Amino acid sequence: MAPTRSQRSATQQARPTRGVPEKEEAIVQAMLELVAEHGFHGTSTDMIASRAGVGAGTIYRYFATKDELVLRVYDRIKGDGASLIFKSDDLELPLRERLRRVWLNNVHALLTHRGEFFFLEQFYNSPYVKQVPPETLERFARPMVQLLEAAVRAQVIREMSQAEFEALFFAPARTLVRMHHLGQVVLDDPLLERVFEGCWNAIRN
Repeated sequence: MAPTRSQRSATQQARPTRGVPEKEEAIVQAMLELVAEHGFHGTSTDMIASRAGVGAGTIYRYFATKDELVLRVYDRIKGDGASLIFKSDDLELPLRERLRRVWLNNVHALLTHRGEFFFLEQFYNSPYVKQVPPETLERFARPMVQLLEAAVRAQVIREMSQAEFEALFFAPARTLVRMHHLGQVVLDDPLLERVFEGCWNAIRN
C-alpha cells in the first residue's frame, strides 16, 4: 500500500532538508517510495511527478534526466548514511565496541529508512552502479576502510579484504533487514545482539 500524503509529510519532516527546495525533496521522496514498490524500470517520471504532487516538467527543473535523479538520490542516501552510521563513533573506545556501534547504527538506519534500503538494494544490482565514479565509491567507503585497517593492525580482527569484511560483517544483517521489512521476521534488540555476535565471530582474530 502506498504511503498517504500525511505519512509522506511526516517522513519528510523527520529528515533534515539541508536547504533543499520543497518540490525537489518531494520528488526525491516519491522516487524512493516508487522504487521500493516497482523497481527502477517500473518507475516512470510520470509516476514520480504524480506521487510528488508536481507537474511532469517540474522534475526536469531539478534533474536533467531520470538517470541523474537516480544517481543524485544514491549520493544523498550514502552521504546521510555515513553520518548516521558513524554518529556515535569514539576513537577512545576499544575497537570491538567501535565496530559494534557502527554495525548497530547501520542496521537501525536501514530499519528506519525503508525506502532508502530498497533503493540501495536495487541500485547495487543494476547498471546504475557502473555510472558512479570510482572516486565517489572510494569516498563513501573510506571511513569504514580506515576502521577495518585499524582493527587489523591491532589484531582485533584477522586480516581480510574490504570485500570479505563486507560479506562477513554486514551482509547477514542486510538479509535480516530485508526479511523484517517484508514481514518475515521481527528484528528486536535481543535478536540483533545475537546476530552481531555471529558476525563478530566471523571476523575476529
